[in-house]
Amino acid sequence: MIPLSLQEIINATDGKIIRPHRVADAIIKGISTDTRTLKPGSLFVALQGPNFNGHRFIPEAIRKGARAVLVSRPVKCRRPAIVVPDTLKALGDLARYYRNILSAKVIAVTGSNGKTTTKDMIAHIIFRKYQTVKSPKSFNNFIGVPLTIFSADQRHKCLVIEAGTNKPGEIAYLADIIKPDIAVVTNVSATHLERLKSVAGVAQEKSALFDALTPNGAAIYDIGNALIKRYISKGKYRIVTFGMYKRADIRVSGISIKPSETIFTVQNGSTICRCRLNVVGSYNIYNALAAIAAARAFGIGIKESCAALGSFRLPEMRMQKCVVNGITYINDAYNANPASVTMALRDFAALTAKGRKVFVFGEMRELGRHSRRFHRQIADEIIKAHIDGLIGVGKETYWTVQTCLRRGSRLRPDGRLGGQVGRQGLAGLCCKHKMPIIKYYQDVTPVRDYLDRMLVSGDSVLIKGSRAIGLEKILPSPCLTELTCLPNR
Repeated sequence: MIPLSLQEIINATDGKIIRPHRVADAIIKGISTDTRTLKPGSLFVALQGPNFNGHRFIPEAIRKGARAVLVSRPVKCRRPAIVVPDTLKALGDLARYYRNILSAKVIAVTGSNGKTTTKDMIAHIIFRKYQTVKSPKSFNNFIGVPLTIFSADQRHKCLVIEAGTNKPGEIAYLADIIKPDIAVVTNVSATHLERLKSVAGVAQEKSALFDALTPNGAAIYDIGNALIKRYISKGKYRIVTFGMYKRADIRVSGISIKPSETIFTVQNGSTICRCRLNVVGSYNIYNALAAIAAARAFGIGIKESCAALGSFRLPEMRMQKCVVNGITYINDAYNANPASVTMALRDFAALTAKGRKVFVFGEMRELGRHSRRFHRQIADEIIKAHIDGLIGVGKETYWTVQTCLRRGSRLRPDGRLGGQVGRQGLAGLCCKHKMPIIKYYQDVTPVRDYLDRMLVSGDSVLIKGSRAIGLEKILPSPCLTELTCLPNR
């Protein structure tokens, strides 16, 4: 972080200082919202929410070397305290000020799926040539975005930020802080419908990132996404498109998906090159195209980008593979929505396996009144995939299980070893060698025991569900400590 004076922080947050002596001499070398990671010389921001109150940790922050504190009420402490009405808003205001003094170009990424992977791909490409900093993991909210901005300093030429949302106005707020030079919308699909109401509402929310572009900025999106096109303002910024259509600026063709890698051809104008990803998942082709487009807008050619992506490794819980006792677990449990579940199932169906294929499906959250319909639609994909076992986890997967049974799926109910299939108590019998089966649990707790009893060497298990379900809990212990990418994460 570029050091800030306490007076700069007071001005940026419109705060009032307590213990104002020697304010001019106070230099802040970092921003922290967590005393566990606070470094000496930092400003401690006492955030407050329904289940936490950062003001309680001010004494600990002072003991660990906090130079000053940002608070929402007067406090007694041995360090300067800046009082503001809302510390979360002040954190954003300070990040907005800090963003304006950065010389680094800023790339912002949002979308319904693939945000984190695309953000990591962009940073991976650009880091080979320039000093680059990116959002850690999925730091994409009102806290994570400011902290990411503060992690950049004068050494960095590029800052890659992920922006997330689950209700209207959040992207616009974050975008006003980020002020991106390059804005990427990976895709738009049925996510967070509980508050965004419709896919059109999702598109409108995500496209707010484009509205905050700096002069001469670049808007990047999938040319095949008609909803995003509605919100493109031609003439206000550069437009760089990607996709399978010939008119796309970054175009893909010649796709070859193998068990251990994904190969495809990328064309930009007259430049053509062959790209190789050491990851699986057909959707990662589009993530890669978005990353290549962002890098191109930054000034890096597609040949350099493809060369860099050859060594890219996926983030955790995105198609991660672990083999224990001959059983292959594919952990794609970071999150789930109808589009991502559909893509994961199709890739799972295409995967070569020695034994049986089992899909552990955690319910998809935040779909609001559309939830039942989308969970039933997933049943169609499950039937097409010809999997050998389905285990639904979470109340909403009842509709998936029920639909599979009613539509003549080859899957058959299993009511043994805990859990019931459906509210009518559909029951059957299963052993280690009888398949296909279908199972339903309202929570994840009993699933691991059931899998331990059912699975045999050669079987493959796809684990996919919303983050809140915690499906990674069903993985064997070795998978929790030594996860590897599928195939070489």
